[in-house]
Amino acid sequence: MRNNDIFLIRHLAFFWGETKLALKHKNYFGYKNVFLKVLSRINIRLFSNYLQSFMYYLTFKTKNLKSNKETPNLITHGYELLKDIDTSCIDFLDYKIDELYKDNDIVVTRNKIDYLKAEKFARENGFHSIACKYFNVKNCNLFIDSWNTKPFSDRKRLGTTQWHRDRDGFKVLKFFIYLNDVDDDTGPHAFAPFSHRIRPIRFVPQIRYSDDNVEKFFSKIILITGKKGKCFVEDTTGLHKATPPNKKHRMLLQFSYFTGPIYWDRTTQKVNLN
Repeated sequence: MRNNDIFLIRHLAFFWGETKLALKHKNYFGYKNVFLKVLSRINIRLFSNYLQSFMYYLTFKTKNLKSNKETPNLITHGYELLKDIDTSCIDFLDYKIDELYKDNDIVVTRNKIDYLKAEKFARENGFHSIACKYFNVKNCNLFIDSWNTKPFSDRKRLGTTQWHRDRDGFKVLKFFIYLNDVDDDTGPHAFAPFSHRIRPIRFVPQIRYSDDNVEKFFSKIILITGKKGKCFVEDTTGLHKATPPNKKHRMLLQFSYFTGPIYWDRTTQKVNLN
């Protein structure tokens, strides 16, 4: 979002863009009926977010926010640090690190996943239980992904290095596990605490936002660093971004839980959280 953008035009462009993409119904699965697929996408990615912003203004939830000095937890802050994971127990990934450096044009490579083993791993490590309690549902969608990012400087090469909210479900919760040591030079994950509850209409459109715009509105931004096995959970309907690695590549494993009738891709699982 640029400082000199025009508010109304930005929101009209958001509405038009989402409607056009919904009619193409690409990259989203779930309903076989095209009309229902289009309607569900518009509802989840467009109307529900304006409704959440309206409710934010109506209830003035910012009055109930707690101090940044308190230990961060998922409910109040939107993120929480979990127990470190023993990565030697992760036997369901086929790493693609070598491919990352074969071509200068490649910034990210995806690791091959055994989804049945990965889902069992998530359940055994309590991810299902946390999602069940947070969403207050018995079933939801689960999308599992793992990727490696090599050092780069041009943010245009990877859109997720700009601030954004995830809009692919009514509720979204992601568990992150670092598969190598991540420090300030390895592209740590960034999050704006409380942004999962602070929902001004200026941050409704599903676009990328500049550092200046986000940092002016949210007084504290956190960078999550840690050793191999570092694990944390986050409500990614809050504002977040990746930061570009500048010296060493970053390896990451992610479990995405979300509610709603659309699937992110054909590997998305419908899971029982109990």
